[in-house]
Amino acid sequence: MPSDPKMLNLDSSEKSTTVFQKLTETKKKDRGTAERHGYIHIYSGVPKEERARSGVSIATRKRYKKNIKSWDQINDRILQVQMDLNGHLVTIIVAYDPNDDANVADKDEFNTDMTELLEKISNRKEIIMIGDLNARTGWRVDDPIVGLYGENTLNKNEERLIELCQQNSLKMLNGWFKHKQIHQYTWRQPTPKASSKIINTANTMYETIKKEIHEAAFEALDKQQQPRVKSNELWWYEIVEKLVED
Repeated sequence: MPSDPKMLNLDSSEKSTTVFQKLTETKKKDRGTAERHGYIHIYSGVPKEERARSGVSIATRKRYKKNIKSWDQINDRILQVQMDLNGHLVTIIVAYDPNDDANVADKDEFNTDMTELLEKISNRKEIIMIGDLNARTGWRVDDPIVGLYGENTLNKNEERLIELCQQNSLKMLNGWFKHKQIHQYTWRQPTPKASSKIINTANTMYETIKKEIHEAAFEALDKQQQPRVKSNELWWYEIVEKLVED
């Protein structure tokens, strides 16, 4: 099947700490699950009778099978999975937004489907949205959604994604932390200086946040030890605190 070769590119190392990986534009038809190469693969595509296009999926190692609580294949561009991560029920949304040059009707349909899905999710639940959102959102100063470390380029999908985030209290975390340029792009066109900005996987976000807090804590403790303030919103606090103490 069209998506099978992509499954071969997943990290098969048992030492890997990656909990899940997303795949977009799989062009795999129908909806279902499969187990291959040590992964559980949940996929959502167009009906069998239609021409292959788009398609989204998520793959997680078999050892995390017990962490998967439910999933819902919305359509060929949106997939929702509920996972128990460190004792917290997290909603993971894999999304494949129409590209910047797509017609307005397709973009509106995607936005409507995504908005309806997000409205059904309790505002008390943690949401991680990953995938290929085809938006270049630049960077902003003192903005609650877009961080300071994005790229300089914008495209027509920018405002759509920002508005979606505003309506649902979401942040674009890939622009909140400084990265080397080599780590900012997942794909490059065969034309000079034409690249697509990375939308980090949740695991990369998690590791980046943990690393930044860890380094900041060390720097603060070396200069002057201050009382630590716990935040109930940062459910990985205990992990970071243990790293700092070690």
